Amino acid sequence: MNKSIYIILLCVKYFLIYSKAYKKKNNNDVINNIQRAKNDLFFIKPSVKLNLCSSKFIHRIKSVNKRYVEKNEYIQQIDNDIEEKKKKKKTTSKRNNKSSNQINDDYETFLIVDGSSILFKNFFGMPFLKNDNDVNLSTIYGFIQSLNKIYNLFLPTYIAIIFDSKTSNNDKKKIYANYKIFRRKNPDELYEQLKIVSNFCDTIGIKTISSTNIESDDYIARIVDNISNTLKEKKQKDFSFVNNHQEKEPPPMYTYMKNNVYDNAGSIGTNKIFDKEPNHINGNINGNVNDHTNGNENVSCHENVATNNIDKKKKFRVIVVSSDKDLLQLLEYNNETYNMDISICQPNKKYRLVNSHLFYEEHEILPSQYSDYLILTGDKTDGISGVPYIGDKTSKCLLKEYHNIENILKNLHKLPSKLHHIFLNNIENINTFRKLIKLKCETNESLVFDDYKQKRIKNFEQFRNFADKYSLHKLLKKSVIVNYHD
Repeated sequence: MNKSIYIILLCVKYFLIYSKAYKKKNNNDVINNIQRAKNDLFFIKPSVKLNLCSSKFIHRIKSVNKRYVEKNEYIQQIDNDIEEKKKKKKTTSKRNNKSSNQINDDYETFLIVDGSSILFKNFFGMPFLKNDNDVNLSTIYGFIQSLNKIYNLFLPTYIAIIFDSKTSNNDKKKIYANYKIFRRKNPDELYEQLKIVSNFCDTIGIKTISSTNIESDDYIARIVDNISNTLKEKKQKDFSFVNNHQEKEPPPMYTYMKNNVYDNAGSIGTNKIFDKEPNHINGNINGNVNDHTNGNENVSCHENVATNNIDKKKKFRVIVVSSDKDLLQLLEYNNETYNMDISICQPNKKYRLVNSHLFYEEHEILPSQYSDYLILTGDKTDGISGVPYIGDKTSKCLLKEYHNIENILKNLHKLPSKLHHIFLNNIENINTFRKLIKLKCETNESLVFDDYKQKRIKNFEQFRNFADKYSLHKLLKKSVIVNYHD
């Protein structure tokens, strides 16, 4: 680029020299000035003649120019490096896809989708599309694409999509008049698109729930609480089953094998193998023996007692797909003892997964403290001001020392005088903000997982009519969200 600018400037110089010499009508001056300017252009081939009299621009033969060739070689090296990086990215992406598929195969996934957040994103973010019948296609197209992406990422076994309605915020607005006061009212066309999207999900067999009296995040919290209750019940049943079998301890290995295998054979009898008792701890035998029924297969005696009735199942995980930061409170349900692995997928941040460990690294507080943190600092998106003069640092310091707001209010005498007066003057606001921010999730109810499995299409005529009306045939051929078979 610098060379080209330099050449243009020299061309202007030639033109000015030629025009001055032409006015003076002195050809010798013209020739001398041109030769001086030629010396400046040392990278131009000397055999190329400059015909300024015929008003032609300076040009050069690129193949002969050494600097041009060097520059070209450097550019080719850069292009080759870029191509190699692209190839590496393709191979790594394939490996990552394989690894992600392997991870998904290891898990049994319960996917809970905040349908309202995805609907808003596609309604306001997608460009306007319409078919020949002037039907709006932008929202349904964007929703199917985003849902297809979520399916490819997690391969869910169970799925539920929750939508808000016009009356979802009414109860919280009665508690606090300024709740979500800065947000614009949703247009009526949005709720029309919501009906279209929910009808599509119903036709392809996905369970949809429209929350009328409560917000979608509270309903999602209820589902998560129900899942944790069912997992607790299942764990308790499994634990009681194992304990019942452990009460009836099997005989020691040497007597069991002596009585049932060797003595019954008639020819072997006692053997030197049984002179030493095998290793066992608390009645649970750790040694492996050869099963006489299955040839040479090594089978643990403990596994014969318990695991024949209990199959080794996949790990269970819950993934909540939402851009709402209030749902990060649900990470406190993560519990390894009950096989409860929960994480939040954020579509507004390139579908990244947030678990309890990542949450603690970013926020430096526990997920159970996040609601108290929002009560103290406030939430501008929901119109919640928070406690005045308390920001990010002070709230985190207080929560680290006292763990929650209740302990802070009990220990106000230990706080400085300014903070003491601030909390005393804002106790009512803290109680109202807790009702708005804290998710209502404690139900003590269980959940039937089979109700949330995606079912196959029952009415194909309805499905075809829907696809014809909204021109979805090409889009649905590429997607994996439609279940044509059981």
